[in-house]
Amino acid sequence: MSETNNRVESNDVAPDLEKPLERVEKDLDVMERHAAELDETEDELKSYMKKVDREHKDSHFHSVPKPKKHTL
Repeated sequence: MSETNNRVESNDVAPDLEKPLERVEKDLDVMERHAAELDETEDELKSYMKKVDREHKDSHFHSVPKPKKHTL
């Protein structure tokens, strides 16, 4: 009798996995429907990040006077 009480049925585990799987499938569906907008946004973010990185490097590394450049 203790064996039947300790067993976990496969039906009990599957519902817990179905909700996250459904959410992932919905997210993928949205991404597929809006692929062009996602690509455009990704390109904009990449160019913005490159710009910010270049500005940071220019202001911190290239504009520093030579004597202070490599001293800590």
